Amino acid sequence: MDTLVALPVSGDSFLLRRDNYNILVDGGYSSRMLIAALSKPRLAISHLHIVVCTHADKDHAGGLTDLLDKSSISVGEFWLPGAWSESLPELLKNPDLVVNALIAEFDNFSPQDNPTLNQDHRSESHARKSIVEESHEAQRKSEHEHEGPEQQDVDEFESHMHALIASERRKFERDSRSNDDQLSPEQQVGNAGLAWLKKQTESLELNELNDADSAKAFGRGRKLLRQQARKNHMDQNWTAFGLELIDTAERIRKIAVQAIRHSVKVRWFDFGEFAKTKQASGGEPDLLVPLNAVEVVVPPPPTEMMMYMLRLTPVNEECLVFLSPGPTWRHRGVVFTGDSPLGHGSGYRLSLLDWPTERAQWVVATAPHHGSESNAVAYEHLEAMTNVELWLRSGGSSKHPGPTFRRLPQVQRGCTHCPRLGLKRGIAEVQLSDQFKGPSFRVKPHDCSC
Repeated sequence: MDTLVALPVSGDSFLLRRDNYNILVDGGYSSRMLIAALSKPRLAISHLHIVVCTHADKDHAGGLTDLLDKSSISVGEFWLPGAWSESLPELLKNPDLVVNALIAEFDNFSPQDNPTLNQDHRSESHARKSIVEESHEAQRKSEHEHEGPEQQDVDEFESHMHALIASERRKFERDSRSNDDQLSPEQQVGNAGLAWLKKQTESLELNELNDADSAKAFGRGRKLLRQQARKNHMDQNWTAFGLELIDTAERIRKIAVQAIRHSVKVRWFDFGEFAKTKQASGGEPDLLVPLNAVEVVVPPPPTEMMMYMLRLTPVNEECLVFLSPGPTWRHRGVVFTGDSPLGHGSGYRLSLLDWPTERAQWVVATAPHHGSESNAVAYEHLEAMTNVELWLRSGGSSKHPGPTFRRLPQVQRGCTHCPRLGLKRGIAEVQLSDQFKGPSFRVKPHDCSC
């Protein structure tokens, strides 16, 4: 029996067991919690055929950073965002360089940007200015609408910043994001996935000393940014945003180093390449395919002049979305939405999915962004494509889920816990029978009372 399991961890982590494959989509916040969940007698996972990281946000990627180094679990393939290649060469070789660049970018962040920057840097300066002015406006609105800083809606601030940065990223168009068309088949093999990562570290020894030096670089960056925040009286949301960028850089590096160290096959899925044509491709037919990405053999090259702030922000709009359609039309599909709003444009009202219409007419879907109201439009987008019989939710804070998820009929929703009620996390396991029987919980911690 195929099953979908929402793991009892902080953040998002789902295990799909289908056709004798174990597929992990995201790892939550903590490797310790993830390893403990996968090792429970009910699951007893020793090998994961595919591990997907939908984006670098802490509650999705955090649990993957030490999965291999701190457990006996083995991994066959890592499926990673192609956008990581914008930062990985420098992150692997010289994380100090990336940290220093981030600190410098934040140091320049004020509504009065230096007008003497030369012509080559004007587009970057414009990006800085618009981001800073918009962030200050978001903060003023937040403080006006709530009684105090402790009640500010962090989700709203994050969503606003992600939308703004997604807009800025789109201004840095690449003539050709992918190198695939420019390389011979032999060159592609030599630059694919794991081989590409290993090329970035040819002159390095990825040993404990290298790990310690890397950790020291990121720790120093956090310390400097906190000092800068106190000196410049940065608001708490903006400071937290900067610290999270440093954390994101460290997560991306650690996952890549694990792949190199344990010789795990790496496959790249690029949202930017998809955005050019709105046609998804790649993955494994019948098992797992992208809905908003293109699989590329060679990761896209970095874009010149793009700030590290733009490169490293895990923009929700670019979060990878995957479908497991099942081997025949009779089989129930599974959609992993991650933190994606499944749309783009103003309010994400325009659908951004390349749906394979001939398959997966009935699906179980993971609730977008823990059921956050900022992603409410995602329910409409997916339900316009297929019949969603069950929304499975995990992670989130005491403010999750939002009213859209809570308005769903109780039989159409499930979760690992109800954060608003403070219930204990537990495994939520759904049996994926064929479409004539309907999905059913094999195990659930409680009836969803969100």
